[in-house]
Amino acid sequence: MPTGFDILSYDKKLQKYWVYRTLAGIVDISLIFFPTYIISLLFSMSLIPTVLIFHAIYYIYCSVAEGVEGRTLGKRLFNLRVVSHVGNVSMRDSFGRNITKILLLFLLIDILIGLGTEGDPRQRSMDRIFDSLVIEERVEKVKHAHHILHHRSKIAISEELEEPK
Repeated sequence: MPTGFDILSYDKKLQKYWVYRTLAGIVDISLIFFPTYIISLLFSMSLIPTVLIFHAIYYIYCSVAEGVEGRTLGKRLFNLRVVSHVGNVSMRDSFGRNITKILLLFLLIDILIGLGTEGDPRQRSMDRIFDSLVIEERVEKVKHAHHILHHRSKIAISEELEEPK
């Protein structure tokens, strides 16, 4: 079975998906990094406490935002949402799937493991453990609308067949 990297090498939709996911991550990192950096300058903090504070805030921000709303500001800008197999991701699962964000190096390893192994190429390894997935919301809304329209047309056709006039 192919890995995520194998599929990523030729699948344009998957490439676009990971570009959006990466850009959403950059937005979220920037939202936390710049205020943290400014505060560290104001309080003359050294590098290690600044890095630790940044990672802690980043982890909490992503976990709470995804647990409450299913997305961070970055994901919202790129129409991405975190879901589980039963709908919205729970707060517990959100904190679990984001644990690698406690250090960006761990997040990179998480992504590489997810793409380097068999399974859904849209999932990081922690997404697989916590049964979550980041979806493109526009695509899912269109698919859902198509499903509803298809279902309604089936009902209309069956009602026409049942009612002889």
